[in-house]
Amino acid sequence: AQTPPADKPAADAPRHDWQHARGDRFVRFLDINKDGKVSLKEIDDEIGRLFGAADVKGDGKLTPEEFQRRGELFMRLRVMTLFDLLDANGDGVLTKDELEAPAARWFKRYDKNGDGFITADELPQYGGRSMDRRSGPPGGMMGPRR
Repeated sequence: AQTPPADKPAADAPRHDWQHARGDRFVRFLDINKDGKVSLKEIDDEIGRLFGAADVKGDGKLTPEEFQRRGELFMRLRVMTLFDLLDANGDGVLTKDELEAPAARWFKRYDKNGDGFITADELPQYGGRSMDRRSGPPGGMMGPRR
């Protein structure tokens, strides 16, 4: 029988062994000072490094285009999920208000004339066409597509 690579669990490996191996990889990746544990500062330092790489303009801000281009790097850290991003108060549950807040920001961004309505001409265009069923709504997980 062939031995799986160290970063891949064997097909018959108990789930907890695979989860533990995954946790070990996480700690090895983010444990900058090699003390066997990860601090919030170590996570923040890595986020800062990734932010710097994603901030193509170097202005200390990520535009939707910059985030779309490099946003997956942040998700690969496995220190944030969509749930974590939406759980604004960090209590481990999502409220209706927490789900509505990003929608309100999205709406404000695209209601260009501020009339309280979004029309098709206010939405970004994709390659000379407006959004269709294949492209989905603008502003998905990684921000608006432009």
